[in-house]
Amino acid sequence: MTYKDDPHGYRRLRDFLLEIAQELSMFGNDLEAELVLKASLFYGSGSPSEFLGESRRALKAVLESTSNLSAETVRRIRAMIGEIDEGFHAVGSG
Repeated sequence: MTYKDDPHGYRRLRDFLLEIAQELSMFGNDLEAELVLKASLFYGSGSPSEFLGESRRALKAVLESTSNLSAETVRRIRAMIGEIDEGFHAVGSG
């Protein structure tokens, strides 16, 4: 999913975070869901680096602390972390 008015993918990342938070809640991972939701709040309210950094931190924490995710969800989270890392690398941060 891409948005014409979202060339850097920030809204796509925010939507991904909201989707993952919902999935985490459905499986009883409420603390992890809250962490991901908090990261999503950085969308549009701070610098892009803050949003990307908090998102990456939250997603990595989910992978480290949650064992009942589907293989597909784990794959999607890892792919998104990779995209975030690529973005940081491209601008020389992170």
